Amino acid sequence: TTETTDSEYDYWICTTTISSDKTLPEGMTMRGDATCNDEVDISDAILISRVASEDTSVDITEQGRINANCDGDDILSANDAATVLRIIAKLDS
Repeated sequence: TTETTDSEYDYWICTTTISSDKTLPEGMTMRGDATCNDEVDISDAILISRVASEDTSVDITEQGRINANCDGDDILSANDAATVLRIIAKLDS
């Protein structure tokens, strides 16, 4: 995975495998944008937290899962939500 940064957004250029049988789509996805609204904000951290806690009342798209997997471990967890909060606070790129 190659990461590039501009002044407003962090992106991953996705060319790595996230599971043994699925390759990320070629192109760029916005790191942390679980809601797929082209912004990284608190709603993304909340959605990731709800999915990580197995809240069955929320839906997340496949692209949202890819965007939300900030640490690249293939599992949405509190670590991903914390990374989103660090991105929002400009403590992580």
